[in-house]
Amino acid sequence: MQILIHKSKSFHRGATVLTIGRSTVPQTVPDWVRDTETFRLAAQDGSVQEVVIVPPPPPPPQPASAPDEPEAPTKKKK
Repeated sequence: MQILIHKSKSFHRGATVLTIGRSTVPQTVPDWVRDTETFRLAAQDGSVQEVVIVPPPPPPPQPASAPDEPEAPTKKKK
């Protein structure tokens, strides 16, 4: 997962502590950070934002082409 940090934060998971400094560039962090109380509170006050990459939508479907119509018979000139 990627996050933007506007204020330095320390995320705790058991004995593991992950400290991330302020940055304007998205930081890659383990997914467990999302489940911490620090992340929840920081997201509420806006000091942390999760970066979500949304794929572009698929192109619109192409309209069905009209079936080929038989050509009208042409008269031959004499």
